[in-house]
Parts: sequence; structure tokens; C-alpha cells
Amino acid sequence: MITTQTTAVATFTAPTEELIKEVVALALDVDVEDLEFDMTKNFYEDLNMDSLGAITMVIETQKAFGVRLLDERVPHIRTGDQLMAAVLELQQTAEVGAGASA
Repeated sequence: MITTQTTAVATFTAPTEELIKEVVALALDVDVEDLEFDMTKNFYEDLNMDSLGAITMVIETQKAFGVRLLDERVPHIRTGDQLMAAVLELQQTAEVGAGASA
């Protein structure tokens, strides 16, 4: 009897500054071209993101990058740099977990 084993390997979209900008633009409900964005701007103080925008940012981040941002972590993500770091960390953690179960 021949058996085959398949392993689930997570594939992720790598976060780039351009993709982070697109997520933030969606969260702010503005066109990407109209957003004066850099990775160090504070979403709330510099870009005037509100709580609904923060929820949208979480959803769009999860859809774009295939990771789940935990509720308790979201208040600490205030810039594009912090969002990118969180996404990279979650992707690396998922890859290590997938490798351990293979």
C-alpha cells in the first residue's frame, strides 16, 4: 500500500512599503495617490485614523498578508514601520510553526 503525505505550507505576501500604504489608504478611505504617507507617520495623530479605520486596517492587513493581528496588539501598532514589523513577525512565527508540524 502506497501512502502519500502532504504538508500544508503557508504562503504569505511579503509586506512592502507600497502594500502597507495601500492598506492604510483603504483604512482611511482615501485614494492611494492622495495619501501623504511615510512609514513613520502615526496613523492616529498624523493621518487622523479613527476607530473604524483601525478596524478596517486590521481586516485589510489580514487579507493582504495572510496573518491574524490579535486584538491586544492592535493599539500598539501606530505607524507603517510597526505594522510591517508585526506582519513580518507573525509570518515568521507561522512559518516556524508550519515547519515544526511538517
